[in-house]
Amino acid sequence: MAKSTTSRRRGGRILQFAALGVALLSGLVVASVFLLTERIADNIVRIPAFDSLAAGVRPPDTAALTVLLIGDDTRVEPSAQGDAVLLVQLSADRDRATIVALPDDSWVEIPGRGAGTIASAYSEDDPSPLVGAVEQLTAVHIDHVATVDFARFGPVVDATRGIDLPQAGGHLDGAAALVYVRPQSDSDLGRAERQQDVLRAVFGKLASPTPTDPPAYYELLEQLSRSLRLDATISDGNLRSVALMAAFRRPGVMSLVAPVADRERYGTQSVAHLDPVRSAELWTALRSDETADYAALHPQDLLDAASG
Repeated sequence: MAKSTTSRRRGGRILQFAALGVALLSGLVVASVFLLTERIADNIVRIPAFDSLAAGVRPPDTAALTVLLIGDDTRVEPSAQGDAVLLVQLSADRDRATIVALPDDSWVEIPGRGAGTIASAYSEDDPSPLVGAVEQLTAVHIDHVATVDFARFGPVVDATRGIDLPQAGGHLDGAAALVYVRPQSDSDLGRAERQQDVLRAVFGKLASPTPTDPPAYYELLEQLSRSLRLDATISDGNLRSVALMAAFRRPGVMSLVAPVADRERYGTQSVAHLDPVRSAELWTALRSDETADYAALHPQDLLDAASG
C-alpha cells in the first residue's frame, strides 16, 4: 500500500512538473512572438490605404480576414501600377486560407476614373483606388492591404532555403527567383503571373506545418518584413495575433485564379474580361466563406500550390 501511495505521489509530481514545463514553454513562445513582432514592426513601412474610400459604399465586414496583396517591382521604375494582385482570405475559424489571383489586365471599373485594367488602379503613394476597384468588383470587404517590393525579395526567398517551381526549371534561390519574375523578354502579364508563382511559394512555406528550425523561420519573417509595406490600420497587436496564430496553428492553403471569359485588345493594350457567371460565384463564395465548395465545382480554377 505504501509503495502504491509513493508511486501515485511520484506520478502526481511528474504531472505537475510537466504542466509547469508546458506553461513555461508557452510563456517563452508568447514572449518570443511578442519580441519578434516588436522587431518586425519596426521594419515595416506603413501606408494609407483606405483614406480616399467612401465609407458608406464599402461592402460590409465579415468574420473572415481579407488582405489585398500587391506585388510591384521598384527595380524597374517607380511603381506606377501593381503587377501581381492577390486576394488572401483567412476563414472565420482561421483554419483555411484562400489565395485568389486577379489577372493584372482584368478590365474593371475604377471608382472616380472609369474603366481600366485592375493593375492601373494602383499607385505606390495611394493604393486606395485599387482597393475600391477590387471591392466594387467582388463586393468583398478588404480588411488590410500589403505590398511586396520584389526589389527586396531575394533575401526572403533565400530565408526559405529556396523555393521549388517546376515551371521555372526546379529549385530557385533568391537571385534566380528575381530573374524569373523579371525576364527581359517577357510581357507584363507574364511578369505578374510569375510574381504570383513566387508569392504563393513563399506564403505557402509560411503556412506549412510548424517549422523544425525556428531561427530560420524567424529569419524568414524578418526578411519578409523588410520587403513589405502594410496599411496604417494594422496595429502591433494585430501583428502579434497573426504571429501567435502562425506559431501554434497552420491554415490549409488553396490557390485559385479568377476565371477569364475572353481577352481582347484596346489599341495597344491587351485586356482580360472576367467570366461574369463564374466570377460572381467566386465572389459569393468568398463572402460566405465557402471557397472550398466553389473549388469543388470549378477545379479548373485551382492553381497548384507551389512550395518546396
